[in-house]
Amino acid sequence: MTVEISKEFINCLKKSHDINESLRICAGEEFIRTRQENKTSMMVSPIDVKFERDINIYALREFISVLSIVDGPVLDLSKDSIVTVKSKDGKQKLRYIECDPNMVSSHSEKDPELKRVEMTIDITEEQFTSVVNAAKVMNLPYVGFDGDGVNINLVAFNRNDGDEQDTNSYSIEICESPTEDSFSMYFDLAINKPSVLLNEGSLEVSISSNPKAVKVETESGKTFFLAFSAKSKYGI
Repeated sequence: MTVEISKEFINCLKKSHDINESLRICAGEEFIRTRQENKTSMMVSPIDVKFERDINIYALREFISVLSIVDGPVLDLSKDSIVTVKSKDGKQKLRYIECDPNMVSSHSEKDPELKRVEMTIDITEEQFTSVVNAAKVMNLPYVGFDGDGVNINLVAFNRNDGDEQDTNSYSIEICESPTEDSFSMYFDLAINKPSVLLNEGSLEVSISSNPKAVKVETESGKTFFLAFSAKSKYGI
């Protein structure tokens, strides 16, 4: 019961770690599903290998580092709750103990249900990267989408607590609005991690008003679900 690990698989593990420190890889499945502990972010990513049994990892960063020790890692899963990592030539070998399944906080059996998708828009990698970089450079705590019934903008901004008026901001026009509704649907960066969408190519974004969330299909083949701030508004 051995599995040869590819560079693409390790990159998938690294992206999973951006969402949650723990991970369960389920037997027989052709994808990894992982979610943030507060359930505001989730990723479903195809993988190029299948496992004959579940693997439960508590410290994913550590596990990724373990894989880097061995040249061309091959996983031997013949013993329950133990991953033996070997090199292709069999000369290197290390033993890694899995965690109890109850310690994995990232696992979910199903995808979130978006009951009311209002629109689907396309965003280039350059557009999304620019707004995330602006939020970082200008120390802006919110990133999201503004629509005025004419155009849709991708925005990063700050907001006064008292009068709820925007202060510093950055925006980039994405497309004409497919609806006459106005809206402000955004992520609170203290709670959510839209930065997981970086380096995934172009994005197809489906905006839902119930629940307040997005489903993002990426050029890289991954699917993300991210919850907007509860203060987001649709149909202002």
